[in-house]
Amino acid sequence: MLAKEVVQSRKAVNRLYTAKANLSSVELQMKQQLSQLRVAGSLQQSTEVMKAMQQLVKLPELQKTMMELSKEMMKVQQKLLHVSSRQLLSASIFHTTIMLCTPEYFS
Repeated sequence: MLAKEVVQSRKAVNRLYTAKANLSSVELQMKQQLSQLRVAGSLQQSTEVMKAMQQLVKLPELQKTMMELSKEMMKVQQKLLHVSSRQLLSASIFHTTIMLCTPEYFS
C-alpha cells in the first residue's frame, strides 16, 4: 500500500513539473507577443511621424530652393572676384602713379 502511494506521489510530482513547464512556456509566449505589440506600436508611431514630416518637407520644393540658393551664391562669388580684381588693379595703378611722381624715379 505504501509503495503504491509513493508511486502515485512521484507521478503527481512529475505532472506538477510538466504543468509548471507548460505555464512557463505560455508566460514566455505572452511576453513575446507583448514585445511584438510594443514594436508594432512603435512602428505605427514612426510611420505617422514620417508621414507628417513628408507633408511638412516637400522634397522637390526644397531641391528647387537649394538650386536657387546655389546660383545666387555663385553670382555673389563672381561679384566678389570682380570687385577684388578691380581693387587690385586700382592699387597697382595707384602704386605705379606714386612711383612715377617721386623724384627718385626720374633720377
